[in-house]
Order: sequence, then structure tokens, then C-alpha cells
Amino acid sequence: MSRLALLMAMLTLAAAAMPARAQGPGPYQGPHQGPYRGPDPSFTVLNNTPVPVERVFASAAAARDWGHDRLAGAPLPPGAARPIRLDPRAGCVIDLRAVQADGAVRDLRGIDTCATPRVVLGPPLPHVLLLENRGRQVVTLAYVSPAGQRDWGMDRLEGRPLLPGASLSLPLPPGECLFDIRAVTGRGAPVDHRGVDLCIQPRLVLR
Repeated sequence: MSRLALLMAMLTLAAAAMPARAQGPGPYQGPHQGPYRGPDPSFTVLNNTPVPVERVFASAAAARDWGHDRLAGAPLPPGAARPIRLDPRAGCVIDLRAVQADGAVRDLRGIDTCATPRVVLGPPLPHVLLLENRGRQVVTLAYVSPAGQRDWGMDRLEGRPLLPGASLSLPLPPGECLFDIRAVTGRGAPVDHRGVDLCIQPRLVLR
């Protein structure tokens, strides 16, 4: 066999081997390939106590190990808030433990942080609803009540019409996050918004 024929044969064998090598097994990839697009269980913890919080632990509900300190050694002063990032693959329901500077331990079990992304340590905070009128009609009445309650209660505007382009902050009692809201315009047409989560979005735009 001539040198030219031998060289051509070697090149042909090398070219044939390259696709086979490229099709071989690559690096291991876990079951979650690419970015995880599930609900985000990350939340904000707020210290509504008069004592600094030195450590915060958050783990999947019923997990045996509390894991590491989520504050990373930076205490949470009274009245301060801190975002806590969690792996979404662990799910939304967590257990939380807060250790205060005076040694007191607060355990909160079975918190769904996807539904309520703000965790308050201490007494619950009152809610404030920012009501904005972006429509063309005057809003004459506004009612806000806990979600599912039959009685709308008192008019939150208290006789103060909400003009087009105006906004008003309405203080609400502490408690659950979900509220039903009814706005009545000058034409007497009620507009209902059911199950508004004021912990996630304390602002409602009326159009």
C-alpha cells in the first residue's frame, strides 16, 4: 500500500471515530436539569419583639436537622426584617426556629411560605391596604372583610369619596392575610375582589 493510500485510510478511520466519541456519555446530570421553575418558598422574617433575634433556622417540615443559621451570625434587631432564601426543591411548607438574645426559643411549625412569604416573630402586625382609584368614577363606598365572611362590615371610607386618580391607605386589624374587598362607585355598581392576599400585595388598583 502506498504512503498516500495509507494516509487516506488513517484519516477515514479517525473521522469515523469522532462522531462515536461525541455521542458517548457526558457528565452526570441530576433529575432537575436547568433552572427549577416551581414556587419559591423564600420569605422575609420580621422581628416584632423587643429582643434581638440571634439565630434563625428554617428547614423542610418534619426534617430532623434544623440546618444552618440563616442569619449567618448577623442578629436581627427589634423591628427589623431580613430576607431568607430557600431551595425551592425542598417544598413550600417549612418549620422555623428563632433563638433570641435572652435565650428564648420560638418554634413555628408547618408554615406555607409560598402562600405567606412574610413570617412575623411576636404579635401579628396590622395590615394596611393602599386603595388606588384609576377609574373614571368616584368610589363612594369601600368594604374590607376577612375572606369568606358573610358580613361586609362598615364602610372603610367613612364618608370620604375616593376621587379618580386619588389613593387612600386603610388600616386593617391584624390576623389572616386573605381579605374580600368591595368598592361601590357613584353609579352604585359594586366591584368585588375576593381572596386578596394583603401579605403579598397590600395594594389594590380600582379601574
